[in-house]
Amino acid sequence: MPDRYDTNPSEGELLPNRLGLTDPGEINKEEAIGFLRAEQAAIDTLAADTLFSLDYLYTLHRDALGHLYDFAGRLRTVNLSKGGFLFAAANVLPAVMREFGREYLEPLASPGLEDDAALLDHLAALHAELLHIHPFREGNGRVIRLFTKLIFLAKTGEELDFELLTREGNFDRYVTAVQQAVNKDYRLMRELFREMNA
Repeated sequence: MPDRYDTNPSEGELLPNRLGLTDPGEINKEEAIGFLRAEQAAIDTLAADTLFSLDYLYTLHRDALGHLYDFAGRLRTVNLSKGGFLFAAANVLPAVMREFGREYLEPLASPGLEDDAALLDHLAALHAELLHIHPFREGNGRVIRLFTKLIFLAKTGEELDFELLTREGNFDRYVTAVQQAVNKDYRLMRELFREMNA
């Protein structure tokens, strides 16, 4: 599959994988299967008191892509950019993720987020910030959507409709929401999250 990010061009167009796959369609299929399995396993063990920690996120990524990539479940070691936007530098990712955990994951256990509206607002910011960090070499958007979905499901018993983002006009709104969140402006992302919960 073509590399979707700007990084070291000597790495080539295919990410090395454990199955030795060279066909982009087969790689995409294996990634999709991995995410479906990881989602089902996570839902099967989900509880209202599930601890959504950094370790949970890393395990979710490893469960989804570990059959395919050696780097699954580990922070990336390469710098990535997309469309001119530089994600968090690889050498500071451990510190950035610890701060993310303190600011966005630890509050999930607080009583202030028992209200669905407050939880949605918090998850909108959490989601956007994690997309900016882009902690993994591959599979960031999918694992971040799944992680966010699982948090909301555990806390409320309801699902966020992420398919709404693929409907006409909404993906562009989503991209704009992510861009606005660079400046800590989460208004559009919060609007989308409320629509996904409607």
